[in-house]
Parts: sequence; C-alpha cells; structure tokens
Amino acid sequence: MTTSTSVLSLEQLIQLMEGSPLGLYICRPDDIDDDRTLRLVHANKTSETLTGVPASQLIGKRSEENFPGLRERGFIDLFFRVLRTGVPERYEDMYYADEKVTAAFAGDVRQLPGGMVAIWFENITQRKQVEAEAARAVGLADAARELEERLAVIERQRGIIEQLSTPILHVWDDVIAVPLVGSLDARRVTHVMDTVLNEITVRRARFALLDVTGTEQIDADTAQHLLRIAGAVRLLGARALVTGIQPAVAHAMVAHGLDLSAMETFRSLRDALRECLSAFSAGRPIRS
Repeated sequence: MTTSTSVLSLEQLIQLMEGSPLGLYICRPDDIDDDRTLRLVHANKTSETLTGVPASQLIGKRSEENFPGLRERGFIDLFFRVLRTGVPERYEDMYYADEKVTAAFAGDVRQLPGGMVAIWFENITQRKQVEAEAARAVGLADAARELEERLAVIERQRGIIEQLSTPILHVWDDVIAVPLVGSLDARRVTHVMDTVLNEITVRRARFALLDVTGTEQIDADTAQHLLRIAGAVRLLGARALVTGIQPAVAHAMVAHGLDLSAMETFRSLRDALRECLSAFSAGRPIRS
C-alpha cells in the first residue's frame, strides 16, 4: 500500500478519493520539527458529510485551529509519528468532541510525498451505537437468564426449606405428628397437606397430630387452612387432632370470633397421643 501511494501524484490521489466513501484530509507542516504547524491543504467532499464541517472553513488553517481537541485525543502525535517514520498506522474507535464535531472515527494515516500526511477516516458513531445497543440487549438477555437461574435456585431452596419445616414424626404405630412452626400461607398449606396425606396413605396411619405449639398467631386464614388439612385427613378415613394451641392464641381467636369447633383440639401433644392410645385400647372407630 505504501508503494502504490508513493507512485500517485497528489492530483491523482485527490481525484481518486473524491468519490470515495471515506473522508480524506491531507495535511502538511510548515516545520517538520514543530507539531503546532500542521495545516490542512485538502479535504474531499465525503469529509464534509462525515464531520458536518465544510472544507472551505478548514483548508489553509492549522489542524489544531480547525479541531482544538486533536492533541488531547492523541491525533497530532499520531500524524507526526507517521510523517517522521513513514510507517502507516491504523486507528480504531478514536472519539473526538469539540464545538463542531462529536463523533467516533476509525481510519488510516499514511505518509505522502512532499512531506505531507494523508488521513483517511470513517465516522463509526452509528456503528458504535448499534454495537452498544446490541451489547446492551445481550446484557439484558444475560441478566434475564441469570435472574431465571437465581429464581430456580430460590425455588429449589424453598422446596428444601418447606421439607425441613414440615417434618413428619412417627410417634406411634399408625400415628404421625406434624409440628407446624411459623405462618401457614396457602402455598405452605398445600405442601403440608400433600405431605400429610401421602404419609397417611403410605403408612396407613389412623391419626395425624397437627401440633401448632410453634405457631405464635392463628388468624382467620390460618384457621381455615387448618380446617382444610383436617378435612382432607378425614376424607382418607383418619383423624386429625390439633394440639398445642397457646393461651394467648386461644384468647385472640375468641376475641376475633374464630371457630375451630369442627376440629378436635387438645392442649398438648401428650394429651392427643393419650387419646390415640385410648382409642386403640378401646377399639373405638377412627371417626370421632
């Protein structure tokens, strides 16, 4: 490329680049030892389109007068390095901004005969914006995927926690106990019910003791949930005994008019177990 450029006259190069999609600036320093003296001697029509600055406003002026930010952005050093070494250089993603031009550029810088330097360039601002939007879209997709993965982990952990928070205790032959700790929302009630009914079916249990000693508050919703569990247990031919209702909870339930008369309740797990053993000894039917 360097050889092909050197055999072209300046006029031929200018004519060749006039219809090019690349912008072209040709500059020459008044003094090769003074990088403040670089002047623009030619600009093609495409350069006006890419920068938005008419060539007539630039030609004959010092480069830093035309574009004050060139030195700060490293362009002046680049131009003079090529002038002094003769080695072409390529620049990528060089951002420039001043009162006249704000854009990102990419291009080549090559030495010309007669102590001049040619600067080919393209305005890559739109391309960078598209790339940034694409990267942002990929980032959003990655974030959405990561969120889904985290939600899946949370869901798995929630399932493990539910299993740990609803242990099934085999306290006697045909008797299972379920300690209920914390709140009973609809999701947890479904899990408790599925677990209890499965254990009753597999072990042919006759009694399910629902121990609410660890439940500090039983509101209307919780009471309805307990009734649902007890009703499901009865449908399998077993008895559901609710144990461990604390005095403060009983007082609050009365104050709120909650009615658990449809359930068998016992003061403690011991009392409920005693009822189970008594039923076994007396040969009483399962249903109360």
